[in-house]
Amino acid sequence: MATGPELPPDARALYALAPEDFIPARDTLAKRLQADDQRETAAVVKKLRRPTVAAWAVDQAARADPSMLDDLLSAGERLAGAQRLAMSGKRGTDDMRKRPTSVAR
Repeated sequence: MATGPELPPDARALYALAPEDFIPARDTLAKRLQADDQRETAAVVKKLRRPTVAAWAVDQAARADPSMLDDLLSAGERLAGAQRLAMSGKRGTDDMRKRPTSVAR
């Protein structure tokens, strides 16, 4: 499978911005790349989508404290397991309520 141009560091930095600042900064970066004759990269940058608030929040947390991702992923796995158990009709879903954990610090 062919891959396109690698995103410049400036494009990665877009995701550190507040969601409302993403689109204007993305468009400015795409224009700069276009002016620098990096048309293919500019086209890729222009297609980047603003992250959802949830994705942005997780990214901000990961930037601030990368170890928090392990806690968040673990909580997600436990929740998925509890949902599967609840959907199966079996008892035992109280486990999630008995072991409160916080991923917020």
